[in-house]
Amino acid sequence: MTHATSWLARIAIWFANMPPARRDIPLRLQVRAEGALQVWERDFDGFTMTTVQLAHRGELLAERRGPFELLFRIAAAGGTVTYEPVGLRLGFGNVRVRVPAFFGPTVRASAGCDDGGDAMKVRVEIGLPFFGTLVTYGGALRPVLAV
Repeated sequence: MTHATSWLARIAIWFANMPPARRDIPLRLQVRAEGALQVWERDFDGFTMTTVQLAHRGELLAERRGPFELLFRIAAAGGTVTYEPVGLRLGFGNVRVRVPAFFGPTVRASAGCDDGGDAMKVRVEIGLPFFGTLVTYGGALRPVLAV
């Protein structure tokens, strides 16, 4: 995982409560269903980051973390799935308020099979307007069966 290094970027990363920057950090991803929701728990070597994903209007994916809800359009082509950000909302209980894209984070994410087909290659970039890319992580995810 890499972080931007400017002092403003470091403040934004701290405020967003992102995992620490480190090379070759082990990542464990657990996805579980809770009714219509999927809970994605990412463990970056002891730093846990949890999001909740759900379908939005049948055509978009909503991913929530804290009060923020990012909306994505999902596309698949050539064995790769891409997540195109299309909106940001703030949640207050069951109420969601749309935030102008100008203020929202940019998230570019993709996932696809590696050449051997035994792992999924993932790449995620998170940024903010005027800051550019703040956090980048990626690598190969391999399934581990729980006993």
